[in-house]
Amino acid sequence: LFGNLAGKVSDLKLQNINVTGATYNGGLAGHQDNTSRIERVLLDNVSVKGKHTGGLAGKALGLIEEVGIRGLSINAPSNDPSYGHVGGLVGWLSGPEGNGIIRRSFVNGTITAQNKVGGLVGKLSTGASLEDSYAQVNITGSSLVGSLVGSDAPHGTNSNQVKRNYSTGSVGYSTLTRGGGAIGDNETAS
Repeated sequence: LFGNLAGKVSDLKLQNINVTGATYNGGLAGHQDNTSRIERVLLDNVSVKGKHTGGLAGKALGLIEEVGIRGLSINAPSNDPSYGHVGGLVGWLSGPEGNGIIRRSFVNGTITAQNKVGGLVGKLSTGASLEDSYAQVNITGSSLVGSLVGSDAPHGTNSNQVKRNYSTGSVGYSTLTRGGGAIGDNETAS
């Protein structure tokens, strides 16, 4: 619906969403800025293809609260390692100035991608927060793959917060790379 979301979206239900693009793709928005809010949104039967991709938003810097995605299919296969930052809700969640927050949200479906792949968030960086949410997602990736977060990459003194989340489903990745568990990798820089 939105290439760049700079306002508030609430109390919305969308069905049968199909998005294909080169970069920053999402079922609702390609990019969510740090002043925007997405609240009480339900997306059913969502298909998204491309890199830097999420079921809801490709990159998010604002508040996401009480969002559900059912029947998600993200397909970003490529031998190109830049095909990363792929998450069930958000491909890349960044939290400058206390924004970049996901609360009380869920996703169920499947994801096939390369690196920094997570059931909820592909890459979590710069003081972002992921709380009280869950993923029921089967994931296949090559590196930095986690059932909740693919890559947790705090920057400087801004630590990220991952609290009271859970996941079910499977996580598959190359045995020669980092991944597995709730968070695929905790990087030291973003």
